[in-house]
Amino acid sequence: MQRRLAAIVAADIVGYSRLAQIDEAGALTALRENQTGIIEPKVRAHDGRIVKFMGDGLLAEFGSVVNAMRFACDMLEATVKASHEQPPDRRLRYRIGVNMGDVIVEGDDLFGDGVNIAARLEALAEPDSIFLSSLVYEQVKNKLELRFESLGRKQLKNISEPVAVFRVALGEGTRALDPVSLDLPQRPSIAVLPFETSGDDDDQRYFSDGITEDIITELSRFRALFVIARTSSFAYRDGGMDVTAIGRELGVRYVLMGSVRRTEHRLRITAQLYQAESGRSIWAIKQDRDPSQLFAMDDEIVQAIVTALPGRIEADWLARGKRKRTDNMVAYDYMLRAWDNLYRNGGTEHRQIAELLQRALELDPAYAQAHALLAFVTVLGWYRDEIPDAMDKAYELASQGVALDAEDGWCHFALGFVCLYRRNYDEAALHYERAVELNPNDAELLSQFGSFLAYVHKTDEGIEWIRRAMRLNPYRQAWHWHDMGFNFLVARRYEEAVQAFHRVSPPMPFDNCYLAVAHAHLGNLDKAREHAKAMMTSRPDSAVQTWLPKEPFRDAADLEHFIAGMRIAGFPDRPAIKPHLAIVNGGR
Repeated sequence: MQRRLAAIVAADIVGYSRLAQIDEAGALTALRENQTGIIEPKVRAHDGRIVKFMGDGLLAEFGSVVNAMRFACDMLEATVKASHEQPPDRRLRYRIGVNMGDVIVEGDDLFGDGVNIAARLEALAEPDSIFLSSLVYEQVKNKLELRFESLGRKQLKNISEPVAVFRVALGEGTRALDPVSLDLPQRPSIAVLPFETSGDDDDQRYFSDGITEDIITELSRFRALFVIARTSSFAYRDGGMDVTAIGRELGVRYVLMGSVRRTEHRLRITAQLYQAESGRSIWAIKQDRDPSQLFAMDDEIVQAIVTALPGRIEADWLARGKRKRTDNMVAYDYMLRAWDNLYRNGGTEHRQIAELLQRALELDPAYAQAHALLAFVTVLGWYRDEIPDAMDKAYELASQGVALDAEDGWCHFALGFVCLYRRNYDEAALHYERAVELNPNDAELLSQFGSFLAYVHKTDEGIEWIRRAMRLNPYRQAWHWHDMGFNFLVARRYEEAVQAFHRVSPPMPFDNCYLAVAHAHLGNLDKAREHAKAMMTSRPDSAVQTWLPKEPFRDAADLEHFIAGMRIAGFPDRPAIKPHLAIVNGGR
């Protein structure tokens, strides 16, 4: 069996079968022209060879990974240009995957993981895009004049270990759309990985996730630290990578790992802090206590971490400015279950979440964060069911949360969020600003603040806050790109809005509305109507009057601009059925 190291390019056409059904002869002619006039000459020009054409797909091999990437970029640029004059629904749009690895040679054909990963990257890629593995990225990042965006670690079909995936940012010239640099910050920087549990017990996992998030939240309150967001840290749940690789991928100097073991009467927590570059452990702790002492254990871990890190950290943190947490561990357990549901289902199960929070408040009526989260999901319920007094109830709950704990950033966010939808813009701004002041490392709060700023037409500021959130959360950026796209849309920067919304992965159904509005204002009527139709298919009640009360723009001109785009795109004024939208722009 012959083996060799090779750079592999896999590509195919998105939706070729549909194109062939529309115009079989025309699609085949365009395909053959691309193969003979673009692909074959460019493979030769970059010292590669075509392994095979597979219908509308191809597999090519290169001895140099730099040449493979140059070919991929040249090919994509040429094929996009070749189909530019065609109607949008007739264009041949390629997606490309590039990998470097060991391959098995059998005659003229190639097999093995090196090929399989390239093929899986191609299948993952978007139309007119190039996805590459971290092995390729590390080889070309300083050798080619390209910008790259990290998409995090992805579990590819039939590949045993997750693969770190990057996307080439082609033809995007604005700074706001540039990939966020992962250079090491000047401040001490840390990622807290999800604490392990025993076995695959989901009932234990939500509890360990809650403890991990508590530690992230408390560390995030230190302005002298740079703390990676929960969603990016949790991408490493399955292990399989050393701390040096994790530190390099997230752009941090330190990594905290740990485990949780819980029984009815005992709670054991272990934690170990590593210096990422060397992989050396610089601190470790193992504690075995009564479950009622959980928060004291959290505080000791946080204090030990900030003591171990270099630089001046606020030494008196434990004496003042702490969040107030419940003493009732059953109430805390209900709260963790509520957060777990929200993270997994995005608020669609708002009734179930509210029920868990109400149980927590029955056990501890002074539980500030339970009040705040219940206020947030009450707004989600208002969006879905249009309960007449829901906003008054949400305001009362959120206000109570802040009254109970004025040092909790999430409580201030919840009150700001409710005030925004009540059109109390000055009060909303006060609490959003206090939220990010209390939690300067919370990527979700920073991005939410950016979304709020779009509603009050401060889009330049909003974009900058969202970019800060992206650096704190380099992997799970779907919501951040949504918030970025919304800012671009309000700023009338339609091309950039379209690019940002197309980076929301997986796509969010209601973003079809925003894409329809952006394309409508660009004059792309076919695209606008296509997205409007998709929106109305997924949400049959989508209409101007449905959205009108639920887009809290401060300036009438912004609301009129949005409504005009909806009408151009073909949305009706009134829905054919009872409104039933379960969405809140920026709502997690």
